[in-house]
Amino acid sequence: MSDGLVLLIMAGGAGTRFWPWSTDSLPKQFLQFVGERSLLQETYMRSRALCPPENVLVLTHDNYRELVAQQLPQLSPDQILCEPSRRDTAAAVAYGALAVKKRYGNPVTVLLTSDHWIQTVEQYQQAIGEVAWGAAQVPALYTLGIRPDYPATGYGYLQLGESLHPERPLPHRRLVQFREKPAREVAEEYIASGNYLWNSGMFAWQNEVILDQFRQHLPAHLTTLEPAIQGQVSLATAFGQLQKISIDFAILEKAPDVRCVIPSFAWSDLGGWLALQPFLHEDAEKNHGRGKVFSFEGQRNLVVCEDPEETVALLGVSDLVVVRVGKKTLVVPKSRTEDIKQLLATMPAEELQ
Repeated sequence: MSDGLVLLIMAGGAGTRFWPWSTDSLPKQFLQFVGERSLLQETYMRSRALCPPENVLVLTHDNYRELVAQQLPQLSPDQILCEPSRRDTAAAVAYGALAVKKRYGNPVTVLLTSDHWIQTVEQYQQAIGEVAWGAAQVPALYTLGIRPDYPATGYGYLQLGESLHPERPLPHRRLVQFREKPAREVAEEYIASGNYLWNSGMFAWQNEVILDQFRQHLPAHLTTLEPAIQGQVSLATAFGQLQKISIDFAILEKAPDVRCVIPSFAWSDLGGWLALQPFLHEDAEKNHGRGKVFSFEGQRNLVVCEDPEETVALLGVSDLVVVRVGKKTLVVPKSRTEDIKQLLATMPAEELQ
């Protein structure tokens, strides 16, 4: 445990890739995809030993304030920071950094995702301890880089540079460059080279270091948000003026010193329905299911029922994703799951809730 460490858990996303289970009113981070706790609750539980309880903040959307409070009753109301509108991750990070400065000064801040699966708590805590240690030593931005096991096109990549701190229990590396989500053939080249990691979306830095990077590369975010933090204008007014841009584009690709720690835990960002396969029952025909799933002359299907007592029967179909939630059903070929967002764009808003 470190008294000087602050954890900022990001929990404001909409999670549309998991429609119809994840909706705008009840998104992915609040759902029990794996185990008996929500992904947000799992994040909090595996992180709570890292710092004093008052040093944990959750950054979410206004619409989810009550959900966060219900799922994490350990938090006081002022530990839940709410964005009035979504302006991408640079806005969220800037808001969080200014709130941390006002409340705590200049601690090392660890930025955590709330919707990922991580297998081993002890290895996770070790890795967070390492990025926090590294960020405390130098004015650099630290991230966790995940060793890839297939050429994913849905993740950003980290190009590795020189090794650092060989005495530490986990590998530390300087980064040459952040690479955006690649085409398949480019991802295959990255994997073959052995010199790239997946970007986990988890970071650590001294709070003043990230604020200084905003001053250099995206100063309008700070000058717009600072009056709102001081109560001079409404947060809604300030957020409405912010450019939509990700923290990767705005800051991380431009920062002069970005480093990573390579953890040893098993990890998944649970980025879509296919990511659930390892956690579901598998039959002899490689169908994966949650619920009472029966298949005849069908292979490699993925069936997910919100109600584990619901029955789904498949005859003569293969490589489908079938999802049943309440009165909503999704049927999509496995090869088209990345296009679910395009489907949702054609549907009435009330069907997406």
